[in-house]
Amino acid sequence: MLDPNTDLEAVKAGAPKKMIGSVLFIKGNTLEEVTDRIKKDIYYTSRVWDPEKLVILPYIQAIHESQIDRT
Repeated sequence: MLDPNTDLEAVKAGAPKKMIGSVLFIKGNTLEEVTDRIKKDIYYTSRVWDPEKLVILPYIQAIHESQIDRT
């Protein structure tokens, strides 16, 4: 995720991006299942992600997977 004050036109022109976070979508049946998968991710194990700042939220996909063009 970029800082909300990022000038996107400047970024397109080559200006540095100010990252403020990242997003990972994990499909799971339980919070424990999702947490276990996160703990195995390279960003977690290499401490790129601060375990104290992780936020896990449920979400609902706007369209069905069959409608996503993966070409």
